[in-house]
Amino acid sequence: MLLTTFQANIEKLSAWERKCSIDRKCKEGGNEKEHDPPGDDDDAKSGESFELGVELFNTSRKMCQDIQSSSSFVYTRKTTYEGQRALLDFWGFLLKHEDKLNSESISNHRAGTETKSSARHQQLFLDTMKALTLRDEFDLAQLRNKSRGEGAGPTPISQEDKDVFNKYRILLQRTIEMAVRIFLSEKLIQEERMFCLELLAISFFRIPTLCGFLLDSADEEQEEDGEQERGQGEEKQPKDGKDDRKGELSASGRIIEAFKQYKEKAKAEDRKFFSFFENNPSLFDWTVWLQGVNDDWLKSSITKVKIKLSRPENFFPFVSFIICHVCKIAVGQIHFGLVPGYWTLVAAVLERVSRRRAAAYTETMVQCISDLLQNRSLLRFFAQALLL
Repeated sequence: MLLTTFQANIEKLSAWERKCSIDRKCKEGGNEKEHDPPGDDDDAKSGESFELGVELFNTSRKMCQDIQSSSSFVYTRKTTYEGQRALLDFWGFLLKHEDKLNSESISNHRAGTETKSSARHQQLFLDTMKALTLRDEFDLAQLRNKSRGEGAGPTPISQEDKDVFNKYRILLQRTIEMAVRIFLSEKLIQEERMFCLELLAISFFRIPTLCGFLLDSADEEQEEDGEQERGQGEEKQPKDGKDDRKGELSASGRIIEAFKQYKEKAKAEDRKFFSFFENNPSLFDWTVWLQGVNDDWLKSSITKVKIKLSRPENFFPFVSFIICHVCKIAVGQIHFGLVPGYWTLVAAVLERVSRRRAAAYTETMVQCISDLLQNRSLLRFFAQALLL
């Protein structure tokens, strides 16, 4: 993808926005406003907003497709900051005009547009939001390498780099705020739900203050949702792992107990591989580079999400997205036990699936188990749960 073409399109979008802003101020401040028939000004504003939306939609759609076609621009050393700023400007632009781009209003008013087309446009918008958060331009490994420098000592982080990543952090927060709003809405389609869950998985690593809040979802499964996920007539294994008739551990309880013993040994083994942290700043170093940002407003929003996230239809895909994110970002051999919250999430998944008959496993449960089996040492525990 050519950076110059992308920058030219951003200028075009900015020019449209400036023009509409100037026109609106002229109409609001002009004397002719008093002589307009009632409602004309409102109609003009609505038409102006729609016109801007169509222009944004047409050009932004092409830019969104360009972003998804490659993970990074082709750079010379001098244009790196230009590319980062262009992406951040476009990202901010999309968020500012989300109501025009991430809705059916534009596409439904266009001649010949059908509902399926509207869904495609919305999916393009959501996919672009996700792609922007994961662009190579914002890979912390590159920033860390620059800070080390070529000489004997470290090179101070430039103000330009600080500005880029602080703006990235702000836009990421706004994107997650948008995802939370969508996630909590009553009418939530599957594509929106998957987008929100993947954004929460990304924020699990990139906004570390949220890690603990999101981990709470492992322990807050709602009873009524668990009943919906089990098949009719299915017996539920005791949640505490005890068989009341015998006063002994149930089959699922024995699996959980064996897993706990394995986990302690695995943790001790993982301590030998702390180079995994050193080799993967894009998984672990966000607190170092982006510290000092006030996340209180975001934490209060996430609190509203925890109970809904704990439901089976959301929890299992969320865990899958976390594992897939690690597999996509990590460099070198992956030591899953060093991933924050990994053992908590695995234990929660194992406990939930071991209380259900295999015939009652949902598609998201099966996919989650499959993703967790990237760590082959877990195979025996999930195999035992499957055979209960």
